[in-house]
Amino acid sequence: MMNLVITGKSQKLAFTRPIEAAPDTAVLMEDKNSGRKLVRILETEPDPRIESNEIAPDAELGPTLLGRKVGDEIEVPSIGVAPTVYVIREIRNKYLHAHYRSLEQFEGLFPGNQAFGSFSIDETKGEAKFKPIFDSAKRRSDFIADLAEKYRQQRLPLMMVARLSGHSPFDTWEWVVAQSDLGLRACIGSQELDEASKLLTTNRKGVVDPITLYGLVRLGIADKVRSCFEDLGVVQTTIDLLRQQLEERKKELGQDHGSFGWDGQKYQMVKYDDAYSHERIEQAQVALSFAEGLTLLPAVPSEALSDDNLQIFEGVDPSFLDTIYAAQGENRLLYCEEYMLRHLATELSGVGGVWTQVIAINATHNRTILSSDYFEIVGKLVTHQYAFTTINCLSILYQLERDMWHSRPL
Repeated sequence: MMNLVITGKSQKLAFTRPIEAAPDTAVLMEDKNSGRKLVRILETEPDPRIESNEIAPDAELGPTLLGRKVGDEIEVPSIGVAPTVYVIREIRNKYLHAHYRSLEQFEGLFPGNQAFGSFSIDETKGEAKFKPIFDSAKRRSDFIADLAEKYRQQRLPLMMVARLSGHSPFDTWEWVVAQSDLGLRACIGSQELDEASKLLTTNRKGVVDPITLYGLVRLGIADKVRSCFEDLGVVQTTIDLLRQQLEERKKELGQDHGSFGWDGQKYQMVKYDDAYSHERIEQAQVALSFAEGLTLLPAVPSEALSDDNLQIFEGVDPSFLDTIYAAQGENRLLYCEEYMLRHLATELSGVGGVWTQVIAINATHNRTILSSDYFEIVGKLVTHQYAFTTINCLSILYQLERDMWHSRPL
């Protein structure tokens, strides 16, 4: 937080879409005849590694690529009679390209995906027969800790964390906001806040992704935030996902269920009763009802993603991609609380993204909501680990008054 806000390093993380190949960009090319893919990163750091597709801007293909744009063709000498002709398909910021590569190669990052697993019990070993259970709990704990660290480092969006962990996107939200040292990564700095504020001056129609929607309802601010928009939409697959979640939670009633795990110091077993299940069912029902009251939008893009980019969403619930498509096709803002998914969508499809605090700030300035509504929204974001959320003395005084504190002149 100190680095991003005070020292201004957020500018280094606010990626823009390169218009042409330049130093510190990744150039994605395709053989015009065979379709073979070729990537070259114009690396300005010393000792570029060709095994990582890195080349110096002034060596090998570097001078040929500099200044080229998407759609340009280049010739690469080959051992054949004629040179190979490559077409430039995409140009990315090199750091964003590294992020994409992490998503596309997650199986290599997570060998032996431990979201699910099995073990054998040897009845001949007495009490030692339970050792595989404890070992499995520890491995699972280590795997989840690794996922948390990759999310903290902004290498995985929540939709991918949900997939790899084997949990629903909604239970993944519950887990993230419950971690005081993790929290939901909503924004990276004041520069992004300014850019999103500009978007809202010309467009106040949005479409919300499933995790953001569920979080709004769980925080109790859904109706207040909805009133900040001229219109807020949702796609059918998000509603379907919520209905599926509701039915799955209903199945928990009357069933013995719980969790067994390792917290780094001791094993813990937690059993859930019907009161807990009823609470979860009610939460899912409220979220579904809210979603059904929004404007239903078609998930039809003005320009579909390339096959390579679609691989990023492989195995992830289709509601996330559909939400991006609806934002693009309907010329709406993508209302997405999570920074990584929001910027991924901007780079892939060109849609502009906003999140809760910047929406509430804009609505307060336009007198769409009251200042008290804004303070309540911000208070909920802060207490549920939405980072970063800015607060000022007025926000603090408002919360103190709500907590029955009294102020007097010194």
